[in-house]
Order: sequence, then structure tokens, then C-alpha cells
Amino acid sequence: MCAENSSVVSVMQELDNYKQHPSSRLLDDPLRIPVEQLVSRHHEQPWRVKTFSDMNDFASHPSAILSDGTTAVFAKLSEALHGLDQFEVELAGLRYLTERAGVLTPTAIGIVAVPDGVILVLEAVQPVERTEREWRDIGRALARIHQTKWDRCGFERQGYFGPLYQDNRPMRDWLTFYAERRLWPNLMGAINSGHLPTATIQQVEKLIARLPHMGIPEVAPALLHGDAQQNNFVSTPAGAVVIDPADTLNTTWRWWIIFNPCLRRSLMAIAKSRRSIRASASDATCGACRHTSGWLRWQAPSICTYSLRR
Repeated sequence: MCAENSSVVSVMQELDNYKQHPSSRLLDDPLRIPVEQLVSRHHEQPWRVKTFSDMNDFASHPSAILSDGTTAVFAKLSEALHGLDQFEVELAGLRYLTERAGVLTPTAIGIVAVPDGVILVLEAVQPVERTEREWRDIGRALARIHQTKWDRCGFERQGYFGPLYQDNRPMRDWLTFYAERRLWPNLMGAINSGHLPTATIQQVEKLIARLPHMGIPEVAPALLHGDAQQNNFVSTPAGAVVIDPADTLNTTWRWWIIFNPCLRRSLMAIAKSRRSIRASASDATCGACRHTSGWLRWQAPSICTYSLRR
């Protein structure tokens, strides 16, 4: 018994060395112990944290790789009001990517409640150095996601735009969906915040009114990752593992939406502040997209010559 206690003390002293890291809060007893209990139940054997790797630079939440020396997990903390629901949405997205698109995703261990928040725990994956083969694996995974089609725009459950609720109720017409489920709600939220200039409000309203007249061709809704940048694909011996199926900055879900690049350019032109309506390259996809150096490079068709002035 004394030897066991001595070992525990030694491990605790070793963990104290990590306290200077931004995500070291995950080592505090009120957060660490529930994670240890969750992982122990999942693997049906005792599991205790012995090593810590800070992942704060790669996530929008306090995050870390925790290991007992044999089995490693990825843990991230949310103290948001709707943190539990947000993490459940993320797990649903990972399951959907695997079940419908057939891509690799981390194994979910679960979500555990902690004081003032929740922690999402996934099995950690072992990355390898990227060569041309690994970049091609990423491209193939992305292609499988984009080849997954549906007959409606939206998703089977609701999501979030940062801390804000996002309506994903499906609609068959993309232009109507984009205006009613994305542009109008976000515009009204920006107006209510008091941070959107009147001129920008008028430009967005003008854009929404012009959408049906911009000659945008009909397209088949395709599944999107939402933030298909290189850090959200982990290269492993088994292939590219897809993680974080949402924009890491905006935490927004953009499933089953086709966003023509011309609209992205228009919206970016009027996005004057972080609180205004924004669109990222991860919102856009078309038949001309290709994967380059871990990022998506969008090759806009001729329709993208439209601008707000036309």
C-alpha cells in the first residue's frame, strides 16, 4: 500500500511540472478525476493520467492529450452555456462523417460533466510525418465527404454559430435556405448587437434580394466538413483521420450547403468587422474545388464575376 501511495505521489509531482501550460486546468482534480473515471469505464480497467501534452494552440477550447503511458485521449473543456449540446453536435458530426462518407474519425469516449462545464473526450490518434502519400490521403478523404449527396439543404439536427443557435432545418431550395436559415438570422443578430453599420446592413439586404436573379445554377447539396484545413486532418498510419467537423474560429456547422464562390466574394467584401456577417472559404464548394497543400483552393467559375455593384 505504501509503495502504491508513493507511486501516486510521484505521478502528481510529475504532473505539477505541466502547470505552466494554458490547458493545465485539465490536470486539476475537479476536471482530471471525472475524465479518468470516464476513460476507466470505457476501457473497463483503471486509467490514470501520467503525461500531459498541451493542445491549446490547435483548438478553440482548453485542450490536451492525456495519457497513462499506454493509452492516450484527447480532452477539451467547454464552459459555454450550451457546451453539452455543442459537444453532442460535434460527436453527431463525427459519426455522420464515418457512417455516410466512410472517412476515418476518432473514437468517441464520451462527454463528462465537470464543475461549471463539460469535457469532450476522444481517443487520441498517433500522427505521422506527411509525405506526398499523406497529402493524397487527405484529398481522397475530402473527396469522399463532398461525394456524399442529399436531396435537401440543411442537416438533421441544429447547430451553433459560436455561442449562437443555428437553424439547420432542411429546405429543398438552396437559395431560400441560405437566405432564410443563414443570412437573415445572422443579419438580425448583427443588427441587434449594435455593431453593424447601416451601410453594411443595406448591402447585405441588397445581396439577399438579388440572390434569385444572379444566375446561380441549380446544384446537388453535398456534405461539407465545415473547416477543411490541414490541421483538421490528422495523418496516421491508417490514413487521414478527420477531426473537428466545424469551423474552429466560428464554431459553426455548415452541413449540406452549396455556397457558390461568387457569393463568398460578395459577403467578404461587406464583412467589415468580426461581428458582421462573415463567410469563410470552408463555406464554399463547387465542381472546380481542389485540395492544395492541405488547404482548399477555390477556382471560381465565370459566375463569380458578379459583385455587389452589378
